[in-house]
Amino acid sequence: MKQNNYFSVKFQGDKLIFLDQTKLPLEECYVETDDYERIAVAIERLEVRGAPLIGIIAAYGLVLAVKQKENSSEAFEKAFKRLESTRPTAANLFFALNELREVYNSNRS
Repeated sequence: MKQNNYFSVKFQGDKLIFLDQTKLPLEECYVETDDYERIAVAIERLEVRGAPLIGIIAAYGLVLAVKQKENSSEAFEKAFKRLESTRPTAANLFFALNELREVYNSNRS
């Protein structure tokens, strides 16, 4: 039996690698990014699907935004609002982003 090595999402260094689900089942195409805006676009274009996965990559997008801007609270809020706007009804997305907001705020002092 042939075994595949598909994965939905992987964190490698400071990059997020995710399976572009719009290409399935004909093509296995992965996107590698370190940009929260690319992650936001992926959510909007339904390149990633499924509530838990959307929450996971949105949260990682927030982490990337903060890392790129040296822990700037302005960068955090900008990325938070952008990622939050990608799917207005996605409960897992809001949960993940709000959890990270709590962690971020509690560690700023």
